[in-house]
Amino acid sequence: MKSKFTKYLEIFFAIAVGLLFLVFFILQVTNRDEFSPWNNKVEILKEDACLLLEDGTEVPIEEKDGYFMYADARPGETLTVVMRLPEIDRQNRVVSVFSTEQDVGISIDGVERIYYNDEEYRLAGSYSASRFVMVPVYEEDSGHELRVTYKTSVALYAGSMACPKYAREQDMLYWIFLRYAGQITSAVILLAVGIIFILFSVVLRYKRRDDKGIGYLGIFSIIIAVWLLCQSNMRVFYSSYLSGVNLMAFYMIIIIPIPILMFFNNLMKYRYQKHINLMIVITILNTIMCLALEFMGIADTITTIPIAHVIITVCCVICLADFCRYMKSGDIVEPFAMILGMGCFFSVVLIEEINLLFFNWFFVGKYIGYGTLFFMICFGYAAFRSSEEQEREYREAVRANKIKSDFLGNMSHEIRTPISTILGMNEMILNESDNREIIGYAQNIRNAGNILLALVNDVLDFAKIEAGKMEITPVRYELRNMLNDLMQTIGTRASMKGLAIELDVEKTTPNILYGDEIRIRQAVTNLLTNAVKYTQKGGITLKVRYVNVGEEELRLYISVSDTGIGIRKEDQNRLFQSFVRLDENRNRSIEGTGLGLAITSHIIRSMNGNIELESEYGKGTTFTISFLQKIVDNSPVGDFEDWYRYQVRRPRQYLEQYEAEDVQLLLVDDNVMNLEVIKGLLGKTGAVIDAVASGRECLELVKKKNYDLILMDHMMPDMDGIETFQKIQESRPKGGWHTPVIALTANAVSGAREEYLRYGFADYIAKPVEYKKLIETMKKFLPDKIKLRTEVANTQILCEDYLERKEIHVQEALKYTAGDFDQYIHLLELFTMDKDRSKQQALTEAYEQFNWKNYVTYVHGVKNCARMIGADDLADMAYEHECKGREHDKKFLKQNFHILLDKWNHTEDIIHEYLERNFNSENEKGSAKPGLSDEEWGEIRDKIAAYLDVFKKKEALGLLESLDRYELDARQQQTVEEAVKAVKSYDYERAIMLLRQYELH
Repeated sequence: MKSKFTKYLEIFFAIAVGLLFLVFFILQVTNRDEFSPWNNKVEILKEDACLLLEDGTEVPIEEKDGYFMYADARPGETLTVVMRLPEIDRQNRVVSVFSTEQDVGISIDGVERIYYNDEEYRLAGSYSASRFVMVPVYEEDSGHELRVTYKTSVALYAGSMACPKYAREQDMLYWIFLRYAGQITSAVILLAVGIIFILFSVVLRYKRRDDKGIGYLGIFSIIIAVWLLCQSNMRVFYSSYLSGVNLMAFYMIIIIPIPILMFFNNLMKYRYQKHINLMIVITILNTIMCLALEFMGIADTITTIPIAHVIITVCCVICLADFCRYMKSGDIVEPFAMILGMGCFFSVVLIEEINLLFFNWFFVGKYIGYGTLFFMICFGYAAFRSSEEQEREYREAVRANKIKSDFLGNMSHEIRTPISTILGMNEMILNESDNREIIGYAQNIRNAGNILLALVNDVLDFAKIEAGKMEITPVRYELRNMLNDLMQTIGTRASMKGLAIELDVEKTTPNILYGDEIRIRQAVTNLLTNAVKYTQKGGITLKVRYVNVGEEELRLYISVSDTGIGIRKEDQNRLFQSFVRLDENRNRSIEGTGLGLAITSHIIRSMNGNIELESEYGKGTTFTISFLQKIVDNSPVGDFEDWYRYQVRRPRQYLEQYEAEDVQLLLVDDNVMNLEVIKGLLGKTGAVIDAVASGRECLELVKKKNYDLILMDHMMPDMDGIETFQKIQESRPKGGWHTPVIALTANAVSGAREEYLRYGFADYIAKPVEYKKLIETMKKFLPDKIKLRTEVANTQILCEDYLERKEIHVQEALKYTAGDFDQYIHLLELFTMDKDRSKQQALTEAYEQFNWKNYVTYVHGVKNCARMIGADDLADMAYEHECKGREHDKKFLKQNFHILLDKWNHTEDIIHEYLERNFNSENEKGSAKPGLSDEEWGEIRDKIAAYLDVFKKKEALGLLESLDRYELDARQQQTVEEAVKAVKSYDYERAIMLLRQYELH
């Protein structure tokens, strides 16, 4: 804190300095030495002067305000003023004549002492630039004849001749300086102020703030300063090229309106931009016209400059009028300062313009400088106050945004944690229940929970974007797998609405790419989800194309098209804004936050990509995203539809059961429900699980027992997960800790993984914890201690293979059972329950009687049933019959009815055979194992080879081990056993060779 002594010391210093300056000023005013310029004066030579015309005629001449005036002078005429020099009693005397756009010559006793003409150096124009022309005179010149000649092409100045002035050289220079010092000083200050304003504007723009037009004000200040310096009659002392400087002065006057108009346009938030822009265009056109006329020699700038002055006057009036209108809005900071500055500046300008236009066409300039300086001070103060206000609002906005981000971060934990519990418990129901009705309820809970989780994630992602925390993290990924997951994710929702999904992937697209797979999935999922939400009938198409941009890079194009409601053209610009939902009344029943497309757009822009939209209202929409990806492997995706159908069909995750009987797990979470969920999910693996609710309990356990894996929550009271982990590391000898510790967090923000890895965690899992993610983590860190129980999963895969070969598309049908394979088997049983062919008989009777109504009804039922079990060929054929039945097309029915019956019977036979073979109770009780046909052996062998080609050891082993359910001969059995050993030893090439060398006889 400042002491009293310090305060008194500062006051004393201020008073002392003030007194010192006051004494200095008084001494300067009251005392003058004999050599002071104040004791001398500049004498105007005008006594006995006469005018000598070109023809030698002498005429009397009058002096007015320091000028000889001759009204009958013509442009280009040389006029000579003749007079006598006074007595010259000292050395260092000079005669000075001011040239007003004139050629000037000075002669004494017929001897020319100087002649000023800049024609040799002139860029354009027909007159010389104004300047002081000065010659020394000596004692011997006393009383001699002085002749001064004047000549100009400017009519305005042809008869106006400045009177010669006589004084000591230093007195003359001092007189010139005093006359123009104010103008030069204001110019220098304006130049400095302009530079400061521009720098301040650059800083504000760099910080992405509104500069309130300060940059334009700075440019305006610099233009005024340059104009004052260029048109000042002192320019002879600081410029060696007067002709160019003179031209510059005129063009500064011409362009002066542009920056001030731009400033007011910005200040008034472009409310009146139409007529302001019109005046800017007029000013630019006038500048171009003046330049053209000047350099073409048609008209000098001094002739065309009145147009610029008229434009300046009009601009002043427009700015004043618009500013008065804008003041009523109340949006102006410091209005009094602005009114004062504008009033002073525009008053000075209008006075000078009126004086110029209606009286003597002489622009004084210095008053403009003073007015501009005052204007800049007032508006600069207002602008800085506005910037200060903006800075204050910015700080408040940052603080509010931080509060919001903290709230959302807390919401991430507080909301995602109960969601995690709900979905986790639900996953346990799906794993353990055999009741189809309960499973159906659980699937509905899962779907609703995922929708809720997606809404929360959208809000959190938006918060990340606002906080600048959403980052792009490229990794190596398989395009084919990503597309498969996208189709799996959206397929169920689409099928529930009866929408067809078509996938069109360019076969030559490289499969292994390098990019942010998670963000790409998120962007495409948002587009697909929107397409499903806003499409009531028809279908959705996901198209993938690419263009090579080099040997190691490509531009990937992914488009999502739908046949939905479409988007109006006037709404398309708002589509990517946050929290915007179009047609709110029409779409109010559709869930969503209005953030999906905004997030998608940000993701794509973050990857330096583009997002495009094509839409026709009422017909549908196509979104296309494109972005660069690096190529890791040029191996193509190939026929994705076939791959999707035959290679990636797996049972739903709740059917996959894993064994981990030798694994010691430690769970650390303060939320007991979270512990129960994870224990429930991993319970059937046989792992030994210890669960504690605090970091301190964790520390006690790790001292007593060695664990294979630790799952630790981050956010815990008393001692959080990071602190607990650090204490574990400190308690162990360096390099003696090898147990992987996985962080559990509900605050899964961008960069979280890197942050946890930096602390030493092996990885992290986002809440809500998924069974699949837990298993993947265990397989990653404990690959030798966990394996898949393959009997259920591989039975389904083999069953699907059999039906697919018979053109019954199981995977498509599973969409109608939400992935429940048991429910699908039940549908197959229902399809074949018509033992007495009563349905076929009813259809036949309707056909024979041409009872169109019944025929259409029965065949419609056939179509629906066939579609639900994946018998698409039969369904398509039945649909065609339904359409022809509605048209009463007898000819078509006569030709094709029996073909339909044959197809129906054939489909039933396939299903009967399949059910007998795989679900006959006698087989299950231990009757002889079925044999393996050449075709079936070839299919299984090729499938195993395909899995090994892409290093899918688990799936390949599952298929090999599932062959045990078939009757194999000794040679087959030996081949399978050797192949299993090779796969377990990671010798995939040997396994493939063994399988392909064997031929079944």
